[in-house]
Amino acid sequence: MQFAFHRPLRSINEGRRKVMKRILYVDCCIRGDESRTRRLAARLVDGLGGRPGLNVETVRLMECNLTPLNAGEVELRNRLVSEGCFEDLFFGATRQFASADIIIIAAPFWDFSFPSLLRVYLERMCVSQMTFHYNEKGETVGDCRASRMIYVTTRGGYTGVMPSGYPNLAVEYLKAFCQMLGIARFDSVEAEGLDIYGNDPEEILKTAQRQADRLLAELLSGVKDV
Repeated sequence: MQFAFHRPLRSINEGRRKVMKRILYVDCCIRGDESRTRRLAARLVDGLGGRPGLNVETVRLMECNLTPLNAGEVELRNRLVSEGCFEDLFFGATRQFASADIIIIAAPFWDFSFPSLLRVYLERMCVSQMTFHYNEKGETVGDCRASRMIYVTTRGGYTGVMPSGYPNLAVEYLKAFCQMLGIARFDSVEAEGLDIYGNDPEEILKTAQRQADRLLAELLSGVKDV
């Protein structure tokens, strides 16, 4: 089954000297505009939008017809890969992911990790000979264009050692994911303890927003008008 996504738009500068840097924003904020994670991510995404030399593409996973890969789709994927049919519609979202320069993912902390919807999306991004390949030793070598991934998340409690905290499997998973696909740098912007009695959630968010602002400034400083 295919799912809808925002197809990459051809830059108005394509074919000219100026090259647009492509930012892919993957929004898995299930609660929509009520999401504190989306609010935090907006400090990055809104700051990047409309900048010269940058093209921000947004994928809202809640609007996609995403399902886990079934047996028929695995068979189709493997056949398309073996035939080199990487322009097939089946791989549309994978091409978008593989060609991004920077990837921003926003998802809340759910059950030690992130919503299953994001896991399903990431599963579909792992395609041999598109986002990674195997070398002569059988090791994976990443082929994604992105140089970095930024993960934005919020949680009501704390991570750490149970029972007072919960393991943060999301960060470990995404770090391994980046390593496999050749994304060299991973950063996270996290706000936690938002629902703990006595905490000031607005102040916690403001602290995380300042971290996002620092990352934004760093990203913008790396944009060259070529």
